[in-house]
Amino acid sequence: QWFNKAIEVLRNTGCQRAFIDATEGGVKIEGTEIMSLKKAINKYCRDQNNGVQEMLEKLRSYQPVWKPEIKEELKAIVKNIEKLKEESEKGLLLIDNLLGDVDGEESKILINKIGEVNKNIIKLIDSIIFFEAEIYNFYDLASTDIKTNYEKISNLVEFYNLIINGSKRVIKILNQHYNKMLSEEVI
Repeated sequence: QWFNKAIEVLRNTGCQRAFIDATEGGVKIEGTEIMSLKKAINKYCRDQNNGVQEMLEKLRSYQPVWKPEIKEELKAIVKNIEKLKEESEKGLLLIDNLLGDVDGEESKILINKIGEVNKNIIKLIDSIIFFEAEIYNFYDLASTDIKTNYEKISNLVEFYNLIINGSKRVIKILNQHYNKMLSEEVI
């Protein structure tokens, strides 16, 4: 149906082109001429295209111009990913403290701090779309039963470690691209 609607829209805007249905799949697309793929190629694909080499040359000689906004945006993304890594490291330290010999009141304070760490991670979500699914899965893990629920603790530790390790790799790659962007600007 998408093809039918697209062809109808094009026709309504005055397009006079021939539309060929060479799918050979038996589906009738309205407004098209049905033709075998072989016949369509022989009829419409006869011209030799010498523009490929010209296009490749243009691509090879292209020198990007990086707008200041792009550079600043990339810098901000790296900074937010670094913050994400730091929050995850804080989370690991809090879990270590929680697993130590702490009383009920201190345990509640640590659990609240873990909740704050998770909230801070969520705030960084715009800069960390590649972590988004994992973040939603683990967001509610900091609850009152976390001290006795070792599965939740294990999941949080795994989550924080995934973020830390992923962040290190991403920061390295983004910094390489940022430095390349700066060096290309100087040339």
